[in-house]
Amino acid sequence: MEKIKLDPKSALFLEWRSKYYTGDKFREYLTHLDLSAAEEIKSEYNSICHYFDEVFINRGFIVENYIKNQLAKSEQEHLIIILAAGKSPLSLELVQKYSGRINKILEIDVSGMDEKKELYDVHYPDFAEKIKCITADFTSTPILEFMHNLLNEYYNDLPCIILLEGVSYYLSQCELEKMVASFKSKNKNNTFIFEYMLPADQLSPERKEIPAKFIETSNFDKSKASFFTGPVLSNMMDKLDAKLLQKDNLTNAEKLRTGENKYFPNEEDGWLECSIWQI
Repeated sequence: MEKIKLDPKSALFLEWRSKYYTGDKFREYLTHLDLSAAEEIKSEYNSICHYFDEVFINRGFIVENYIKNQLAKSEQEHLIIILAAGKSPLSLELVQKYSGRINKILEIDVSGMDEKKELYDVHYPDFAEKIKCITADFTSTPILEFMHNLLNEYYNDLPCIILLEGVSYYLSQCELEKMVASFKSKNKNNTFIFEYMLPADQLSPERKEIPAKFIETSNFDKSKASFFTGPVLSNMMDKLDAKLLQKDNLTNAEKLRTGENKYFPNEEDGWLECSIWQI
């Protein structure tokens, strides 16, 4: 199997995120991907913010640290759903360490899932049976209805962790609300992890322009971008009878991960938050 060539944006974002992973399995996984296209856009992003890699590392730390802690302390098998999975190695990382606590991992994205499945089948056959790659638009009504029925009829006794990160600015509040409603469980044993960008008025003056510039550079119309705040999410989740389990930001993550706050000394210096809900 030839290396999978990633588009410039996917390659750069994975290159930044890769600094978080240190395991041999991930290093081997990277050898099957061609990240060379990252060089085409790296300088453009670095001109906006020279520490974007720290943003991606801390974002990864928040969500993955929570999932790993949940699996480590649980005696039950879990279903894990990774939305907008891309070429993230998270599934391999989780199956390698917590295979006995994982029933299945469903990776869902609009493209690239067939070649990722082939990569798993060829290079990681021992892990592949635990991971299913699905090509679908996870905001569409048919796939959300399918997932709702899957969770409440086939997997109704299993706790499920749903992860959505890196795409919040594509989603309207209505789309997010419909999505969360679809993943709700009768027994409230599902967990929804949502990472999102904060609006400019929540940020320090010297950093308030960074999110909009990031979105523009990512070839998305910033006038159509969605930003979320704690109160907005709380109001929405209250209507869905969801319970907030944890909320974190880049400042807390950096401190916990490194023992200091070099890049995000104050909460208003970070433009991402992550909230975790029992649904």
